[in-house]
Amino acid sequence: MGTALSAPVVMLAARAWAIVALFRRPDAAAERALGGLGATMVAGYLAERLVRQRLAPSGWDAAETPVVAAGICLAAVMAVTGLCPASTQAEIGCAGPIAQAGRSRQRGPRDWRQKRKAACLSGRSIGGW
Repeated sequence: MGTALSAPVVMLAARAWAIVALFRRPDAAAERALGGLGATMVAGYLAERLVRQRLAPSGWDAAETPVVAAGICLAAVMAVTGLCPASTQAEIGCAGPIAQAGRSRQRGPRDWRQKRKAACLSGRSIGGW
């Protein structure tokens, strides 16, 4: 399996499949898989004794504590992004780069670039950019 600070190979393989599927085309199953993996990783991190020790003030370690904190935060972001519906992400402006790449392919690359350029020139923000 994995270690206290790294995911098992099975989870890494599932994550690789989901990411490849999303880069090919928007895929709701792959988004849900990434969300589920992220949620599982947060729970897995917090279940590890070493992680809980590194997050406590008495267990601070200059090398491991930032790795633990980043791992938990990134897994939480993956969970929220994967499990939050795309319509909600668009409403609150938190759609990630994978969702934005999927939308840009649906609309056509030129249309997206033109829209983003017009928004930059006018000082507006589009889709969290």
